[in-house]
Amino acid sequence: IIPIRPDWVTSKYAEMLRVGVVPFFHPDYDTQGSTIPKDHFLRVKTPQEMFQKIEQMEEKPELRVNLIKELQLKFLVGVRKGTFLADVINPVLKRAGIQVEVGKEYNEEILRQPDDEINKPTKIAKEKEPAITAKSLF
Repeated sequence: IIPIRPDWVTSKYAEMLRVGVVPFFHPDYDTQGSTIPKDHFLRVKTPQEMFQKIEQMEEKPELRVNLIKELQLKFLVGVRKGTFLADVINPVLKRAGIQVEVGKEYNEEILRQPDDEINKPTKIAKEKEPAITAKSLF
């Protein structure tokens, strides 16, 4: 993930995590360490380092799966419930001495999954090998 400007953070990493893609972080991305620690496995200094880490994950798929699950739990649970922004903004408001708090209420409606669509063969699936609809953790 390359920043729009040095030091900046965008939602690119969350978009990638939501679909199960491992986000590698450019050295200029989030230099404050707001998203992940500065020494995290996914922070890379060179393209070669990134390719080496990709090879590690190809050799040990459980490493990739564990990284994705860890980061999805860290970043996406609040997005789904609608509490993510409140968790980011409220500490900043408190540090600034602003006596306002963003609420964390959410509607249970957004948490429901259409279970009948999960694991239902798609129209293009062959009879012997039905395609499976993937279900996101969130």
